[in-house]
Amino acid sequence: MQKIIVFFLVSLLFLPLLSSGYGISKEFKDSISIVLGKMPDNQDKADYLSRLCYDLRHADPQASRYYGQLSYGLCQKLEYKAGEANALVKIGNSYLQEDKYDSAIFYLTNAQEIYFQLHDTDGVGTTYTNLGNVYYNMGRFGEALNYHLSSLKISELNNDKDAMAYSYLNLGNLYDMMKMPERSLECYQITLALAKETRDIWMCGNAYGNIGIIYDDMGLKDTALQYYNLALQMKTEINDQVGIGIQLNNIGALYLETNRLEEAKEYFLKSKANKEARGDQSGLSTCYINLGLVEQDMGNLQAAEQYFLKSLNIAENIGSPDRISSAHQDLARNYGMMKKYQEAYLHFEQFFTIYDSLISEDNSQMVAEMQTKYESEKSEQEIVMLNQKNEINELEIKRQDEQVRMQQRQIIGFIAGLAVVCMLSLVLFRMYRQKRSMNIALEEQKKEILEKNEELQQQKEEIMAQRDEIEHAHDIIELKNRNITDSIVYAKRIQEAILPSEARLKAIFPEHFVFFKPKDIVSGDFYWVDEVETPQGEHVAVFSAIDCTGHGVPGAFMSIMANNLLEKAVKETGLISPAEILHSMSDGLHQRLRIRNDEKAVKDGMDIALCAFNKEQRILQYAGVHNPMYLLRNKEIIQYKPDTHPIGELVESDFSGYQNQQVQIEPGDTVFVFSDGFVDQMGGEKRKKYLSRRFRERLVQSADLNLEKMKEALMADFSKWRGDVEQYDDVLVFAVRF
Repeated sequence: MQKIIVFFLVSLLFLPLLSSGYGISKEFKDSISIVLGKMPDNQDKADYLSRLCYDLRHADPQASRYYGQLSYGLCQKLEYKAGEANALVKIGNSYLQEDKYDSAIFYLTNAQEIYFQLHDTDGVGTTYTNLGNVYYNMGRFGEALNYHLSSLKISELNNDKDAMAYSYLNLGNLYDMMKMPERSLECYQITLALAKETRDIWMCGNAYGNIGIIYDDMGLKDTALQYYNLALQMKTEINDQVGIGIQLNNIGALYLETNRLEEAKEYFLKSKANKEARGDQSGLSTCYINLGLVEQDMGNLQAAEQYFLKSLNIAENIGSPDRISSAHQDLARNYGMMKKYQEAYLHFEQFFTIYDSLISEDNSQMVAEMQTKYESEKSEQEIVMLNQKNEINELEIKRQDEQVRMQQRQIIGFIAGLAVVCMLSLVLFRMYRQKRSMNIALEEQKKEILEKNEELQQQKEEIMAQRDEIEHAHDIIELKNRNITDSIVYAKRIQEAILPSEARLKAIFPEHFVFFKPKDIVSGDFYWVDEVETPQGEHVAVFSAIDCTGHGVPGAFMSIMANNLLEKAVKETGLISPAEILHSMSDGLHQRLRIRNDEKAVKDGMDIALCAFNKEQRILQYAGVHNPMYLLRNKEIIQYKPDTHPIGELVESDFSGYQNQQVQIEPGDTVFVFSDGFVDQMGGEKRKKYLSRRFRERLVQSADLNLEKMKEALMADFSKWRGDVEQYDDVLVFAVRF
């Protein structure tokens, strides 16, 4: 037995080395076979095979599943149920590493059934966690959230701090994908505290990296970089190649966003080598996207094209809709920059096809859910009333039975008296006949009551069956509603893809800020920036803040249409005059929505503030519809008023056309374009609108601050003003300092 333990320990010492490369050598397999050959067929051998399955899942997934199946077969032979479930979990994890989600779900679900039979709460929690990870990778965030919350409940009941840390880490990932950064950061911080308490270096590294992601998304780049480096240090210390690859990619993405392109490319190439060595196809697809974006920003459009095509090919092979969408979006943009408009159109068409397939239902099911709840409560009340009636009827039957028995005793007494009092025989006989008739009547009444009781019982059973059907329908509606929410959350990610990247914004405007706070998951507001070169060799930066009709899903559809109209006017038609761009957008919107000057006209449209800045001449032109432009100069706000003729309506005789307003930009000038969501927000002590006057005063008060501090002041003022009042509309403020 001692030799077996020695072989077991020696083989485990070599297993961590497998994560550094993809595939295992024949020599290693032979050594494992020797160890297995010297072990008897017992539970220790079954557990050892399961450990092999788990440790080889990165290095050689096929060998991993081979050992997992050996473990499962041995456990069945030994009737070792806990070992069977453990082997199934390890096999499911192996399939997850290769993005084979259906197979992973199959094995994990079978493991879960065994754990339920064994009443093993730890095992059930493990399967919840793994199933949550599978659905997370599939993009089905609602189902993933349910599994991870269930796993957290079990770990809290068992006071298992390692499992609690892992659950909070997974929940933080989900909240991040669902655009809930505050809740995500809270979960990661709890994970870090638990990992430090248990001295889990691996989990500490994960928590540091994910906290860095949240700060990165908040725009706190220096803080994010500190957390990324801490995570990389932890992962390197324990030779966690998967974690090293993730942190290399995170650091590269941060350098890309801050326009440090050479450093970004260096880290992305390191991450690519890491994922190639491990055979991580999903991660490799993301690396190719990132390398393409670096090459694109460097102006190497052909190199960028090759990277994007590689990413698309991998994404299609593994069936990842998220990465397929991203690759089509980036290819379309790249082909547009290469002036290959036909290819750009085809890829944009693929991108929108994916988008349309995700948004196909609305929230009308919520009304049905409330109606179902009402009907269910009503049926339950009817059941209670029927039960009360049954109880009353039963009491009445008992009372009448008692009355019959009492009358019968009286009759017997009268009959017995016949022998003594003959004179009263006729009278007693008459009374007997009367009582007999009364008994018959009472029996008939009893029969009727019993029949009525049976009828009421049948009605009760029918109502119970209807209630069960209603509860089943309620469960179906709840599932569909959750799927709708998941689709809208994913649609937000697609909508965000049309926004300019932070690296692109910084390249065009080194000093700028964007305060963007949608009311719902998706938004009707968006901002647009691009830079074009005129035939005279001058560079003109075009930027705009657009407020489309409505918010939520309708507003989001209008925002995509508005983005396409801007892209066409500036990039395809070559317009740089704001007034001409507005005319082009108005004509395009009119053609698409067939707007007419009558009661049946489509009333959808947009408010817009559009600017074009000539960098050589330092001249800025502005034109707008309903939305003004503010110029902050020497602590004074200069307001440029917009036109009022709506975008998309037919031109009337009294409308002379959209007008450009021109200003010579001086050093230190700050220009603001914005939607009406900020100034229309209700709040304050009297629950009134914020108003434009207060907005201008706030900008003047913040004039001496840098733009990052000015943005923080605006966000704090908006939050304080709103208080506990619901956000009224989408909020967008876009500022550029020259």
